[in-house]
Amino acid sequence: MIDLQPLGDRAFLASFKTEAEAARWAGAVRASGLPGVLDVSLAYASAAVYADPDRVKDWDAWARSLRILADGEGPDLASGRVLRIPVWYGGDDLGEVARAIGATEAEVVALHSGQDYRVFAVGFQPGFPYAGYLPERLSGIPRRSSPRARVPAGSVAIAGRQTGIYPGESPGGWHLLGRTPCRVVDVEAGVFPIEPGDLLRFEPIAREAFEERRNRDVWPVEASLGRLEKFCSRTLDDRSTAGYRRKRKVQFLDFPLHLYSSRDKFEVSSPLAQRHPAIKPQIKNLRFTPR
Repeated sequence: MIDLQPLGDRAFLASFKTEAEAARWAGAVRASGLPGVLDVSLAYASAAVYADPDRVKDWDAWARSLRILADGEGPDLASGRVLRIPVWYGGDDLGEVARAIGATEAEVVALHSGQDYRVFAVGFQPGFPYAGYLPERLSGIPRRSSPRARVPAGSVAIAGRQTGIYPGESPGGWHLLGRTPCRVVDVEAGVFPIEPGDLLRFEPIAREAFEERRNRDVWPVEASLGRLEKFCSRTLDDRSTAGYRRKRKVQFLDFPLHLYSSRDKFEVSSPLAQRHPAIKPQIKNLRFTPR
């Protein structure tokens, strides 16, 4: 059952009983090719659809099409991407959490890293994933009574039934279990690899591995391919004059990219191709050339 309501003058908000229903519907809308759809934003048991008012002439008919899609088939919630997150479990609150549930720190690590977590929403700060749900034994721990003024970037934390990753340094009231060496966003480049529907898989690493990787390692390449293609596609679509060739340098996570676009060609020059040549055939319509 879908509850579809206007959201401003150019969007609709759809509410469902479960997160799975919302995810299926959002996937169905994205795959439908419905004219005028600009974006679909999924969050827990709801999804917002944003429209191009220049392409939607009959809003009532457009809303009926959205309702019909609720009765169709969409991607199953269990079919999302699995993003592997290396974590050094040395967080300031690991011992406190262990005492709260009557467990050892090793048991807390095993519980937290022993299952995958669905990303239900992204917010609070750019790129912060709200994921869940925690194992029953880890669930129910409330937020800290006194939030920290400074939480380091990459901190992996829990509160209530959820877990998340702080993309950048900020205040925060969740319980810190550990840190990942991966940068999970690049705000300057506008790249946010984690999206609602993804699955997070936390994989314990030693402190030595964390210290080694934090200065040079980045988001795993296999998790970045789709975001890179989408980012590059937006850049290509944004060209203003046919035949005009331009160069743009951006920062894709820790990989500097040089983007060249023209009427019929789009080229990416980056150390990414040199370091990971196996990814070349995996990105459609893009040619990688080592810098």
